[in-house]
Amino acid sequence: MTDWLEKYRGYEIEIHYLTDNSLYSDRGHLTDFSSRWVEITKNRSRRNEEILVVPHSAIRIIKILTAPERSAHSLLRPAAAPDAEE
Repeated sequence: MTDWLEKYRGYEIEIHYLTDNSLYSDRGHLTDFSSRWVEITKNRSRRNEEILVVPHSAIRIIKILTAPERSAHSLLRPAAAPDAEE
């Protein structure tokens, strides 16, 4: 399950999961994951940041909401090295 999640790291997501026969829903940013857990950070830019760790077996739906903001100054491809003059 984790290989395909790598491309969504940093995205805002909505996750629906089932525990104790109750369905829960939370929104946050996908910050990390392992072979058994997904970590979501809520209120990432505020002081009351909340981190949720949800087991894969409880997840029913992961909805991708928005992509992370990209800096206008970051390169989308590697820059070519200038030719060395001798």
